[in-house]
Amino acid sequence: MFFSVALRGRHASPPACPVHVFIDRDQTRVSYRDHSLSVPMPETWTLDTVRAVLEALRRYLPGHEPHEVHARVQVSGPQRRRRAVLTVSLRDLEAIVYVPALNADFTEDADALRFSAPMVAALKTLQGRGVFALAALQPVPAVIAAVEETDRTVDSATLIDLLRRLPAEKRAALATLLRASLEQDRDDDEA
Repeated sequence: MFFSVALRGRHASPPACPVHVFIDRDQTRVSYRDHSLSVPMPETWTLDTVRAVLEALRRYLPGHEPHEVHARVQVSGPQRRRRAVLTVSLRDLEAIVYVPALNADFTEDADALRFSAPMVAALKTLQGRGVFALAALQPVPAVIAAVEETDRTVDSATLIDLLRRLPAEKRAALATLLRASLEQDRDDDEA
């Protein structure tokens, strides 16, 4: 199952950071790679993003009432590589996500993968609460959409945002590849 989380708002960031959702039963991992989630880049996170991601994680658990679900937020890693671990639990099941992903390459887009200092402080405050009822969080205007794993279409606004994040040399290399591909398509059409 693949979900995408996007906040509704003028300056909301697109869901450009893919992460795996792990499912544990009685503290034993039962699902490693069957589920994934696409979230905004950590550098743009707010408390609304945390709420939206926790709400999306709730959807990986079987049928339940909202008041039955509990959440936990943990912060780990060295200061330059902070990672948030968001967990939603229901009875003996837990849906867990690591942001940025455990396999994230911190040499690529390192700034985009870092939480801001105020966000780290907010995450630590949530961590200090321990386990809390997910229903206690205020709802947030967000779009949590199920997406087919094969559907990798990107709207133009998201594409432009992703291109702006690339370093200049990577944008130039991408432009060269696109031009070559378009020329190849044109040559194939003429043949």
